[in-house]
Amino acid sequence: MNNTAQSKLWPFITEYKRVTGNDLSYLHLIQSEMKLQEYIDDSFNYQDRKLRVIASELKNAIGHQGLAVAKVGKRVSPKITVDRSSNADRKIPILSAKLSSNHIAINQYRNFFKKVLLESDITILQREELDNFCRRRSLTMEEVMEVEKDVRVSFNKPKIDWEDEVRRSILRFISLHGKLTETDKLMLLNAYVQKERLSLLLLENMIEEELSHINISDSDNSISFIKKIVWSMAGIAAVLAIAVIGLYVRTMSPDNNLIASEIVAPKQLRISGSIAQDTIWKAATTYILSGPVFVEGQARLMIEPGTRIVGEFGSALIVTKDAELHARGQYNAPVVFTSSKPEGERQRGDWGGVVLLGNATINQPAGHIEGIDKEDIRGQFGGNDDADSCGVLEYVRIEFAGFEVFADNELNGLTMGGCGNTTIVRHVQVHQAADDGIEMFGGTADLKNIVITGAKDDSLDWDMGWRGRVQFMVVQQYDDAGDNGFEADNWGKNHEAEPRSNPTMYNVTMIGSSNPDSAQRAINLRRGTAGEFHNFIVVGHSKEFLDIRDDITVDLAHADQIQFSNSIVFDIGKNGESWFTIEKGKGDDDSGFSEKSFIASQERIELGLDPLLPSAQNQSSPNFAPGINSPASIIFSSIPQEEFWSEGALYAGAIRPGTQASSWLGGWTDYPQN
Repeated sequence: MNNTAQSKLWPFITEYKRVTGNDLSYLHLIQSEMKLQEYIDDSFNYQDRKLRVIASELKNAIGHQGLAVAKVGKRVSPKITVDRSSNADRKIPILSAKLSSNHIAINQYRNFFKKVLLESDITILQREELDNFCRRRSLTMEEVMEVEKDVRVSFNKPKIDWEDEVRRSILRFISLHGKLTETDKLMLLNAYVQKERLSLLLLENMIEEELSHINISDSDNSISFIKKIVWSMAGIAAVLAIAVIGLYVRTMSPDNNLIASEIVAPKQLRISGSIAQDTIWKAATTYILSGPVFVEGQARLMIEPGTRIVGEFGSALIVTKDAELHARGQYNAPVVFTSSKPEGERQRGDWGGVVLLGNATINQPAGHIEGIDKEDIRGQFGGNDDADSCGVLEYVRIEFAGFEVFADNELNGLTMGGCGNTTIVRHVQVHQAADDGIEMFGGTADLKNIVITGAKDDSLDWDMGWRGRVQFMVVQQYDDAGDNGFEADNWGKNHEAEPRSNPTMYNVTMIGSSNPDSAQRAINLRRGTAGEFHNFIVVGHSKEFLDIRDDITVDLAHADQIQFSNSIVFDIGKNGESWFTIEKGKGDDDSGFSEKSFIASQERIELGLDPLLPSAQNQSSPNFAPGINSPASIIFSSIPQEEFWSEGALYAGAIRPGTQASSWLGGWTDYPQN
């Protein structure tokens, strides 16, 4: 760990102990940052406001330094010691002792394994969690297998997962011999491949993966060795087929859909059809989407940091109800979804984008996502579980996506239908989408640290009763395209439908192009949506700042169910000072409602005040941080005291003034023009 990281983290660790009276019970630096955010999220769940602020700052400090931290809480599992020597290179606490009683660890594992087994049989991803649990508590392979055997017998669930079994066998051999011997490899081949419990290719991949996880170099080259043995055994033809480029590996899913993957070149894999079982996409491979790819059933698709997924024309990644996508990038290794075309030839609409569907409430009797055939039940979404999860998108870029299937039926860069509030979407950029950047169809999913750049239509669109929260969002419209920054509806057929669209937003920066030939509007509220909008910076929209349409929406504004506060609006309209469009005759869509009078009644909306954003309209290298002397530093509403919100964001706009070089945008965003 570098000295900067140490000095940044140490004050918060010390303050945590002072406020709670407890040492950090478990602070363990780990190599894999994929677990970083889920560990931190589980750990910081305190009611004390001061402690939440400390926790929030600690999260930010860890995230910006690229560190990984396991549980930080009040439990009494492994004790730690702190080196408080005068050495300038002060140490962060490290794990220094094992559990005092192995019996306690075994019982903890027994309870953990029972909980997992109650839900379903063991998946690969659950096995990874169980193995991590064992490693942290120093349980031996023999102890673990004895516990699992007893639990399975008591549950009458003797089902064997052969992929799980082979991974455990590999680890068992390594623990006994310190490596995989030739005899070990021969036993694996005989037990699993020859008895047709799994394929040779899968065995090779699993051995290579397990060896890499524990940093053991295989001087015997396990893959080459296995191939040599197979040459002398029955089934030589099958092995030769695996070596041929263009091999198709097909697995039948429970509903008889085919999952097809085609090895098209070294480290490239073409994906088509359906994914119906837990699957991991690795950073070492580029995945090519061919046609619509559905993640179905209760499958989870996990994508490693740094993985690149490219979409061919007509392709999309669609995660159906009950399935989940876990794309956890890092600030220096984002997961990137982009066009399959070479750089310089990419453009909006090269592929379809990412679709997440869930079981949260919507305000229509039956939800079916745009862009998917109405007869295909995989396009359905919505239910009665507002705590549903569609998965995790973190440090993710989605580029050159979205296309119109037919009139008023499009796929966007990111489409979310009926996703619940346990869905995590943060540090996500949608760049140059052919339709909307992000569209929210109902549900309660929150958005945090979001960037939407160069969308052809609306940057953020919502309807069907979306009630999520938003903090830290940047919207930039290009000079060649872009309609509304926000286009907001409840439901076109019934403006009073419940649940009503009603998002709450803080710290948003909206940048138009100032192009007089483009009719760009910042915010369009219509068809019965409500909402709260605080700490905004709005600059450069050539048509108007705000339009509130339809009688029901107007009624909501009069009833304080639409609120604005502490925001800066600058350079709007063709002359830079036309904040609102005067509506007359057939153009009057709100029965004479005056947006000007409405905004004047709100708390401190500064029209015409320069927020000092001279480079925010730059399309290839924008700077969205206001200058250090920006009035954004003193115009703000207090942030709600809830777990989701970063309460220290006491400024207008998405970026703290004067902090572009160190802001949350650093490292993972990009602005390619083609």
